[in-house]
Amino acid sequence: MALGMMLLSPVVFGGVTGMSATRPPFNVCISNVPGSRNPLYANGARLQGNYPMSIAANGQALNITLVSSGDSLDFGLVGCRSAMPHLQRMLAHLETSLKDLEQAVGL
Repeated sequence: MALGMMLLSPVVFGGVTGMSATRPPFNVCISNVPGSRNPLYANGARLQGNYPMSIAANGQALNITLVSSGDSLDFGLVGCRSAMPHLQRMLAHLETSLKDLEQAVGL
């Protein structure tokens, strides 16, 4: 799936097909990168957070990357400033929605 999304990326898609002047087939990319099921440690210190970072390629409005590790799920959001001038609001809504979901399933 990740390879499929990469090949559909406007950067790769435009370079391979020569259609870089056309609109990309999508403007939001969401990627879930599964990590270790067990907590990770470095010199005895437990990893507290993982901050995934990706890019919003030309023509994309938003890239959301998720990384799981142990019992946590960490999010990284990157957006185009002109398409999403208030990306912090998206993050606030995401946090609210996750809290609602946890409450609904009894976590």
